[in-house]
Formats: sequence, C-alpha cells, structure tokens
Amino acid sequence: MSRVARGVLVLVVLMAAAEAMVPAQADRTQFRLAVLRRDGILVPFASFDGRRWSSPWPTPAYHLEAPLTLDAVPGEWWGSITRRTMTWTLYPAKGEPRVLFMKAPAVFPAHCLSNVGLTTDYRSPESVPPPTQHHHPKDGLAVMGTQIVAPVEVLQESSPDWTGTLKLITPTVAKAQLGALGNESIWTRVTQSGVCPPLPPTLEVLCRFAATGGRSVYYYETLGRFGRSTAQGLYRCGFATFIQGFAIVEGQRLTYVSAHGTYSNGDMREVDYGVPLGVLMIKDRMFWVMQRSGRGRESYSITEVFPGGVKPVLTVPGGGC
Repeated sequence: MSRVARGVLVLVVLMAAAEAMVPAQADRTQFRLAVLRRDGILVPFASFDGRRWSSPWPTPAYHLEAPLTLDAVPGEWWGSITRRTMTWTLYPAKGEPRVLFMKAPAVFPAHCLSNVGLTTDYRSPESVPPPTQHHHPKDGLAVMGTQIVAPVEVLQESSPDWTGTLKLITPTVAKAQLGALGNESIWTRVTQSGVCPPLPPTLEVLCRFAATGGRSVYYYETLGRFGRSTAQGLYRCGFATFIQGFAIVEGQRLTYVSAHGTYSNGDMREVDYGVPLGVLMIKDRMFWVMQRSGRGRESYSITEVFPGGVKPVLTVPGGGC
C-alpha cells in the first residue's frame, strides 16, 4: 500500500471515529413552532431540541408586557435551542410555503388574557377581524428551522372515506358515547330505560393524512344525540355526547381507533373542537399539531401517532376567560 493510500485510510478511520463520538442529538432536527394569526402576529408555542418538546415562550396571563425590540427578548423565551434567525417558514392553510420576517414583539388579546407575539410582514388575503375577537383565525403554522410541515386533508361528506370511516369507528364511538355519561347517572338511567336511547352518531369532522405503506391516519369528531321515535316524529332529549379521536386504517382494515368522550347538556359548552394545523414527520415518528377551541378558551397541542396508538406530547394554553 502506498503512503498516499495509507494516509487516506487513516483519515477515513479518524473521520468515522470522530463521527461516532458526536452526541446523538447533534444530527437531530431542532426547530421552533408558532401559529400565525390572520393579523400577522406569530405566536411561538413549542420547541423541539432534537429529543424533547418544550414550551419556553410565555403563555397567556394578565397584564403581560412585551420587550421593546427583538434583541431585548429574554433568552429563556427561546429555550435551549441556540440557533435563531430573523425568518420563519410559513406553511399556510391555503397556498405554498413562504418566508416570514419578524419585526418586533407585541402584546395582543388572548380571550380575557393577553399574550406576547411577534409582528411580521405577513398580509392575509382574507379579511382581518378585530384583534379582540375571540378565537382569532389562524392562517397557518410557522417553523424556525428546516422542519417541513405536511398538510392535513379536510374531507367533505361527499368523500368516499366519509361513510366508510364512520362505519369502521361506530362500534368504538357508540361505546364511548355511553361512557361519556358515566358521571351523569341520571342520564345513564334514562338512556338505559329506553326513554332516551342513543341515536346513531353523526360524523361532524373527518381529516386525513396519507402515511407510507398504504396507511391512512384520520382525525374525527362525532356528535351523539339521544331520543326516540313518536307518532309526531323524532323526539330528541336535551343532552348530547361529543366524541373525538384518531383512527388508523390500512387498506380497508381498521388497525387502531381512540375515542375521547365529552358529555354536554346540549349547548356544547364543555366541548373543545380540534383543528389540525399540520403533521410533522421527524425521522420515522409522526406528530399531529392541532388547535383546540372551546367556549372562551383555546390551546395548541402536539400528539404523537404511531401504529399502535397515540400519545399526547405537549399542550400549551392559548388564552381563556
């Protein structure tokens, strides 16, 4: 072996050894997540350091104050990730990704509280409601880093998946529908007596993400009413159950379904509705990012979905009364 060849071999061995000594975290994705309000204010709510999720940015409170400049933002607000840029990549609900430039911190109303966000150069093509409007519309999810956000398809009732998915999840939903009445013993007795039997659940929301290997992941919401048929028509009792969860379908076979039930006296005050903002594929792991909104409150959540189930990872309050 020549001297040059021996030198190349030694260099390759040294490079391999050096790479093996680099911490596993070094080659992992690091990024920050924010929701973009329609008025152009970014609201950071989560950071991923390559191994763990965290929420270092301030959450809504009374009488918050914003730093005067970006340079004055406290370091702990950014979390353990040292890399910072002046730009974010917006993955809008409609249209192609684009770059957003931060301008300055700003305080904005978060229902009955206030929060600190970041003004940007974004101008929405939609009409912008007043800043004080509860549940201010969100135009997308933004990333500081290189992580890609995959869109979630919102299906319509005319979709072939609508009827098929409802049929697959109905047994689980029906069980959860009665389970949601567990703490309402009077209504449980009423339904079991036949006065207010459960009606077939109706599918209200169905969203789909096509994963690899012919696997589809769905987020669903169903509404369960109670009543009975009479000579005068259908009589409905004054309470309802709201069931939401994830379903995994491979081909035509349901391999997993979750079902979280909420009892309501009919005004749905207790219900938090979900809006998927996007899916993150990190290595071979899948994370759903969602906004959840109820009467006078909202939050942002990250849920890991894997073939055998789901696991809540992070929930960050977005304001409330």
